[in-house]
Amino acid sequence: MGTVLAIGRPLLDLQFERGDPATRALKRALPRDGSILDDGALLSWAETDRVAQLLRRDPRFKHGVLGGGAYNTLRLLAQLGTDCGYCGAVGRDAGGRAFHSELHNLGALDYTAVLPSLPTGFCVRIAEYASVVGLGAAGRLSSRHLPLGALQSAELLYLEGFLLPHRDLIECLLARVVRGSKTPAVWVDLGSPHVVQAAPDAALELLADHAEVVLGTAAEWRALARHPSVRDSILERGALCCEKHGPDGAVLRRYTLEITENAPKAAVRDATGAGDILAAVLVAMMGPCPSPETSHLRRALRTAVQAASASVSCRGGRLESGDRVRLLGR
Repeated sequence: MGTVLAIGRPLLDLQFERGDPATRALKRALPRDGSILDDGALLSWAETDRVAQLLRRDPRFKHGVLGGGAYNTLRLLAQLGTDCGYCGAVGRDAGGRAFHSELHNLGALDYTAVLPSLPTGFCVRIAEYASVVGLGAAGRLSSRHLPLGALQSAELLYLEGFLLPHRDLIECLLARVVRGSKTPAVWVDLGSPHVVQAAPDAALELLADHAEVVLGTAAEWRALARHPSVRDSILERGALCCEKHGPDGAVLRRYTLEITENAPKAAVRDATGAGDILAAVLVAMMGPCPSPETSHLRRALRTAVQAASASVSCRGGRLESGDRVRLLGR
């Protein structure tokens, strides 16, 4: 398989436990009408900067888990020996340097843009308040940061769904890469129901007419059903659809074919990124354009679901080397 180029939002994943003094400090830094933040709340730019300043004073900021959907997928692909590169945006800070360092150690091509005026994005998981996200530099990735030469030479383009609302970025991909004479296979992970509902016309065209594989949770696929022509186009042209069901496994669909794989039971330490692990294994086993053979698809899905289940015993969307060898032989 040729080069895989993943594009997404690099985020530093930090965990703060109940009763931790830092948790009380974070709560004071995040007042919203005196209420507790909703799970997955997206911080304003001012809140992001305020929390980033607070995190920089905490030693754990240097030891966060590097993540983001496309990055989790890229990391496992690199560990499996796939030629790959990563594009996102980070700050000129400890978090940004950590991403550069890990990409170098993985042997992956580093196309991350550095935005000096913004902090590296983060996801803070607070035991009693669920999680909050400050996008920082990750939220400002635009078409001018895209490595067009690398995009045009890639064999597979893996897009994190959270990029779909970025109209200029998606339009650039369509105009300069996807509609070209030599085009990479496009895989898209839908990201979240809200992202799917907010997707502009360019993103819907990308999904309807160009995506070779589309991955999403049941809720994300239901959100896509609000654009019935897009969903129907994906199915009618034979794109592979993967519906992720978390601890219950996953389903692959193509035309009238439907393959279901139940997940084995696993002790959960952190389910974050399990779906990204599933995607990485599907890429590694199926390649850019998946074979139509049912037996091949079934084998790939079974291994991917087993890998996703194994990953929940680790923090931050990772698969231990022993599990990689056991499931994938490398």
